[in-house]
Amino acid sequence: MRELWRSFSRLPQPQRRIALESLAAAFLSILALRALGFHRTRRLLCAPRNSARQADAAAVSTYSTLLDAVIRRAFPRSKCLVRSLALTWLLRRNGIDGTLVIGVRKQESRFEAHAWVEHEGRVVNDTADVRQRFSALDLPPAAGLNWT
Repeated sequence: MRELWRSFSRLPQPQRRIALESLAAAFLSILALRALGFHRTRRLLCAPRNSARQADAAAVSTYSTLLDAVIRRAFPRSKCLVRSLALTWLLRRNGIDGTLVIGVRKQESRFEAHAWVEHEGRVVNDTADVRQRFSALDLPPAAGLNWT
């Protein structure tokens, strides 16, 4: 715990704010998924914002990197869905467009699903070839969900 605090205190002030927001986003994602299920959580955390601003790749990468570091330390068993929901919410909360993408594939006899985030068509929190490894589902916009 002491080392965690030292790492946090060494961050510049703007990154500390992002780290704290990341912790809140991860916690909110975990709680919402358990309490509300995927569809309602997606509607809550991934709804479009009216005031999207332009963000360069470095800013988006900072959010992604800090969120990943926080989740690895605070919620080490979290899966890609929690990380991606949290990142989408974090980006949108800060006026940056982020799109949650859910992909699927069949590997031998196993069905696999994976989640990642894209910004302006570029993969943010995964490898660039994730779209070649998984087929992205065509989900309706988060705000327009009427599923139960």
